[in-house]
Amino acid sequence: MTLSIIGHLLLLSFLVKADTTTIQNEKLITAQQLEESKKELNFLDKKAKVRFKRREPIEFESNKMDMTLIQYIIIACAVLFIILIVVNQSIKKEGKTNKNTGDDLDIDDISEVNLHQLLESALSEENYRLALRIKFLIILQTLEKKKFIRWNKYKTNRNYIKEIPDLHKESFKSIAYNFDQIWYGKTIPDSDQYQSLAFYYDKFNDEL
Repeated sequence: MTLSIIGHLLLLSFLVKADTTTIQNEKLITAQQLEESKKELNFLDKKAKVRFKRREPIEFESNKMDMTLIQYIIIACAVLFIILIVVNQSIKKEGKTNKNTGDDLDIDDISEVNLHQLLESALSEENYRLALRIKFLIILQTLEKKKFIRWNKYKTNRNYIKEIPDLHKESFKSIAYNFDQIWYGKTIPDSDQYQSLAFYYDKFNDEL
């Protein structure tokens, strides 16, 4: 009986000890899991911080690129504005030049125009390019009066060459070619060049 009681006590003691060991083991496992969880949380926190830190320069670079793009747009607009101003000034200058050189001289009926008065005005302004044009128009005016040609402001010198009698055709062709080279070639003759060419123009006009 006594041995039986002792046996039961030993068994009970063993079971209590086993339960205590199990509880301790469970506590140990729980502590280890908790530590691992903390480490994992710390790792995730650090990773999140790293990600956050990496985003800052990206946002900064994006803002920097936006500012650079805006600067390029402003510079391009400024350059375009300057180009428009230069082109506008060039057009105005060319318009003034055309008036000074007689490019805007439009004659509907050559027989009614006082070309000699226009010639004196051009020479007084030392506009020898315009003066040569008027000299050439005086030749055409004479040809019109002589009934050698029929004047039309839309006709070309080639048209007039076909109309002129053979007697004057070659001389007029030479003068017309010379005039086209100066007028349409935008050549600006000086006083000596004008005097030299005007001599042949007048000579031909007197021979008509």
